[in-house]
Amino acid sequence: MTDLTLDGPWLGFDLGQPMEALSWSINRPGFVQTSHILWREVRNADLLQDIDVCRWLEKESKRQNSEDAGRDWGTINVAVRVDAGLSQTGLLEAMSIAVQARTAAVMDARFDLPTGIATGTDCVAIAGLAGSTDFAGLHTDIVGPVQCCSVYDAVSVGAGAWKMELKETRHA
Repeated sequence: MTDLTLDGPWLGFDLGQPMEALSWSINRPGFVQTSHILWREVRNADLLQDIDVCRWLEKESKRQNSEDAGRDWGTINVAVRVDAGLSQTGLLEAMSIAVQARTAAVMDARFDLPTGIATGTDCVAIAGLAGSTDFAGLHTDIVGPVQCCSVYDAVSVGAGAWKMELKETRHA
C-alpha cells in the first residue's frame, strides 16, 4: 500500500516497503534502494541568485530527517510505483514510458512558450520490486499501458488544474 502525505513544503510518497528506484533527482540520482520518495516545494524566493542548490537541499532535508530517492523541485515531478519485479533494464524501460506519457500530457495541455510548446523536463522516479523482468514497455502487461495511462492522466489533471489556477490569478 502506498501513502501520500503533504506537510508543506514537503510531499512524501511512502512506497510501503524498500524498493529499487531510478531517478535523476539532485541528491540520489541513478539506481538506489528506498522506501520513500520526497519532494520539497521550492518557490522563486527560495532560489537566490548565488545559491548552492545541492547544499540548500541537503540542509532542508536534514530538517525532514528522512532518506529518500527523489527530492527535486519544479512544476511536474512524477513518481511511479510498480508492483512487478523489475531488473535495472526493466526500470529503464518503465522510466521511458513514464517520460513519454508525461511529455505527451504536457504537450497536449498546450503551455505555449516563446520557443514553442512546453514539453516538461522535471524529475521522474520509478520504483519497483527488485526482480529479473527486463521488459516493461507498452507491449507488455507488466507495466506498459497501465503506467502510461496513469501517468498521462495524472499529469493532464494536474496541468489542467494549474492552468485554471493561473487563469484565476491573472483575472483576480
